[in-house]
Amino acid sequence: MSWVLKNFQRLWLLLLALGALAGVVMLWRLTVRNPAIPFLIYQQPAEWIIYPKPPDGSAVSAVEMNSVFRQTFVLGQPASRANLSVRALRRMAISINGAAVDVSRCPKENWRTICEFDVAELLHAGTNEIAVTVFNSNGPPAVWLALEAGDLKLNSGTDWEASLEGAAWRKAQLASQPPAMEKGNGLLVGQNALASLVNQLPLLLVFAAVSAVIIFGGSWYFGRRKTGNPPGAPAEKSTAPVVVVLGVIAVIWLALFLNNRSQLPNLIGFDVKPHLDYVDYIRTRHALPLANEGWEMCNPPLYYLVAAGVAAPLHAGTYSDTTIQALRFLGMLIGIVQTVFIFLCLRVLFPNRLGMQLFGLVLGGCLPAQLYSTQYVTNEAMFAMWVTVAIYFCLRIIKDERESWRLALGLGLCLGAALLTKITALVAAFFVCGALFGWLGWKRRGNPRAWLRTAGVAIVAMVLVSGWHYFRVWKHFGTPIVQDWDPASGFAWWTDPGIQVAPYYARFGSSLTHPFYSVLHSFWDGMYSTMWGDGLCGGRVDWEYRPPWNYGLMSGGYLLALVPALIILIGAAASIIRLIRNPDPISFLLVGLPCATLAALVYLNLKLPYYCVVKSFYGTFALLPVCAWGAAGWGLITNRSKVLGRILGVGLGVWALNSCATFWIRGGTPDTHAIRGLYLSSEKRGEEALRQYSTALELDSHNVAARRAFASELFSQKRIDDAGVNAVLALEDAPDDAQSHLVLGAILASQGKFEGAVKHARTAVEKSPGLAGAHKLLATWLFDLKRYDEAVAAGREGLRVQPMDEELQHLIGSAWAAQTNHAEAVKYFGYACDLGKTWAEAHDSLGASLDALDQKDSAIRQFKEAARLKPEEIRFHLHLAAVFEQQGNAPEAIKTYQDALHINPQSLPALHNLAWLLATCPDAKLRNGAAAVDLAERAGKLAEKPGAIALTSLAAAYAEVGRFNDAVAAANRAIESAGNAGEPRLAAENRNFLKLYLAGQAYHQEALRPGPSNWALKPAANH
Repeated sequence: MSWVLKNFQRLWLLLLALGALAGVVMLWRLTVRNPAIPFLIYQQPAEWIIYPKPPDGSAVSAVEMNSVFRQTFVLGQPASRANLSVRALRRMAISINGAAVDVSRCPKENWRTICEFDVAELLHAGTNEIAVTVFNSNGPPAVWLALEAGDLKLNSGTDWEASLEGAAWRKAQLASQPPAMEKGNGLLVGQNALASLVNQLPLLLVFAAVSAVIIFGGSWYFGRRKTGNPPGAPAEKSTAPVVVVLGVIAVIWLALFLNNRSQLPNLIGFDVKPHLDYVDYIRTRHALPLANEGWEMCNPPLYYLVAAGVAAPLHAGTYSDTTIQALRFLGMLIGIVQTVFIFLCLRVLFPNRLGMQLFGLVLGGCLPAQLYSTQYVTNEAMFAMWVTVAIYFCLRIIKDERESWRLALGLGLCLGAALLTKITALVAAFFVCGALFGWLGWKRRGNPRAWLRTAGVAIVAMVLVSGWHYFRVWKHFGTPIVQDWDPASGFAWWTDPGIQVAPYYARFGSSLTHPFYSVLHSFWDGMYSTMWGDGLCGGRVDWEYRPPWNYGLMSGGYLLALVPALIILIGAAASIIRLIRNPDPISFLLVGLPCATLAALVYLNLKLPYYCVVKSFYGTFALLPVCAWGAAGWGLITNRSKVLGRILGVGLGVWALNSCATFWIRGGTPDTHAIRGLYLSSEKRGEEALRQYSTALELDSHNVAARRAFASELFSQKRIDDAGVNAVLALEDAPDDAQSHLVLGAILASQGKFEGAVKHARTAVEKSPGLAGAHKLLATWLFDLKRYDEAVAAGREGLRVQPMDEELQHLIGSAWAAQTNHAEAVKYFGYACDLGKTWAEAHDSLGASLDALDQKDSAIRQFKEAARLKPEEIRFHLHLAAVFEQQGNAPEAIKTYQDALHINPQSLPALHNLAWLLATCPDAKLRNGAAAVDLAERAGKLAEKPGAIALTSLAAAYAEVGRFNDAVAAANRAIESAGNAGEPRLAAENRNFLKLYLAGQAYHQEALRPGPSNWALKPAANH
């Protein structure tokens, strides 16, 4: 035991190294072996391929979708053996020349396993075709395939064709390649970083002059002051300059809030609506939600409790301007507190090193990830603040070398608060507590009292603050942690890219050229673009709805950020070397926490390969160590060269000023007013939106975005003429603007001018083929013109851009159904039902096509689902009853018609159809002539002029109760009405019925009835 105590430091280093190695090995094993992680491993001779769907950024429900991959090849002569090797993410069906390959023996538990088949008997000399249908519910279907047959070697690659969910056929894309985007895609945006830097050069020169004055003036002043100080009182010990800088940063944050509070739209920010829903739940129900009650409600509740407390005295709605501004003010205060404690930590870490303290403080206070995230409604900033304060208390205990129960209590309370704010605080708790335990083991090895006064107090406080929440979750879900992607939450979803490949982690550079949404290019670009700017535009997937930051400054700022980024990397390398050479608890904390945070973000992205989880501000709880790295790098540079240090200091100053200016919203610009108007329109505040658009056009009458949005809002308010004028003006200024063509097309379509609408939609598709809405509107207006073939073609092109659009799938299905091609219609209606699980109309349409294909049982299931999803919609009940009637299932048909009448007692179809059934049912127990007469007469009174169907039902009801004269009269009227309506078949039916009534017979007396009736076709007309 004594040897262990003496060599505690070395053992700790060994354990640290083993832990890091174990973590890397575990991460790799999970990546390459765990079937739950969709990581595609390259393996010769084939490539993983996917459908070339451009990214759109929208979240997709986790429903199974399919891609078909096909290839034709020529075989000179049949081979005695043909070896097919294939694997697919995640389920597959294979056919060769139309014959299915038995894939049942492929292991279902692991899609990574290569399945091999001998398919020689399915091949023939000449042209062959192989098709693989791949099904996946959590990302794009992908396939890897290699076929060897004699001299033939066929491998999956970009020469294959693919179709996703019925979309137009396209050449397959390598899964390892970044997604390609066409003009019109909402993510294909932004400015070139270098061009922006050049354009902003005059302002940057001003920033450089200001920075130079501060750096060189400060150096001169403190150098002069130092020479005048008496021995023992070095200027470096003064905290006044750091306090002044801290005060300036706080003032800047306050100024940003005051300036932006009325300029930044309300519902902007990452998942802002779900965050506000959480706050609203607490405010209105005075209770805490569970993870399955709403998006983001998987989060611990502390931030939302505080937010509800801040909003409560305001007596305003949760989504009101007042409440949201109050929550943003809370975010500003949290950010300032975070910055203050970064300074306090730096002062503990680097005593008497004023320059290092200043560098770390400026880095933390001006970091874009901090500046923009604290202006959104989010729990991230509060979570980071609690961790930073906890680190401060930990550093105080270790540096002061005293086991203070008060500091330990503060540490425990802050870690508990962090765990009560966000689950990922577990990473911080491990390293903060690990540093504390390491210090105790090193300095207080055999002192149980010291352990109790520090570690004991901290752990108890942490558990008391946060433990109840995790126990509550465990009690309800059987596990203490539930995330919004867990099945228990009920929110199964995915976003682009949905799969992961090794090259995604090997690339970097897009964030230095075209930074916005560069996360789609690589992991490191995503981290860089969200750390040094708002690279995901507040979580918006449409550039027009971006936050109104200064994107010219932001884009150029990514290049300026290379200065602090390089200094941080130098400091990180130095800190790691120090930990290896001389391990100590503080180095363990400062190196371990950011490295573990980065590893956790990589693992999260592997497990959830979605662009939206690659956000550097998820790791701002490790900001203090990053600032310490930067300070250490700065110290190394300035120690070697004061001149280089001052030059880099000027560069840092330019970056810091540019960073702050980036997030200063300029209220007098047309773009700011136009963006504000777009959000007001989305909040149904139309008149306010029109005022914003008008102001934008007063500032710049040729601002196309404002003019187009103005026209669109006028159109939504039914001010058609004014909308048309503004749409035309927008096109005069920008004839190639696709969205303006669509607005004008919508206006023309509302006036019934579908040919003109189609013309503008075609122009929009030609100018911006990546604009999904253009294809959908073109298909819609072609459908309205009954040009169904063209509508299908346009719709399938739209699916190429946005295959998960259930409305577009439904539209294509409707076009096929209109051409009576119900087999194709069923396919697309089925896609629509899968994508829009709660869309009753899609199930109803699918039921109608299945009914037309005489698949009655399947049709009944779909109509039942439609009626379940939308029970108040009577037509779904009518359609269901009609199919029951066609099947001869009179009891169910009668019951369903009665259900329909409960919904609407005045429904004419329900009244006369039920009257017919009650009058004509072969089962005497079900027939009820009196009730049939009552229903039919009620229908006759409600209708201004009863039609042939209603009169037919009335005649049958009269005959059933023996009122044959009335039956004859009603039948004659039905014959006349059917003739006038051009329904000869129905007229002929009534002539047959008339013979029965003249003979004094009712419909059910089959012995006298002249032949079988085809009357069961009647209710189908209600579809």
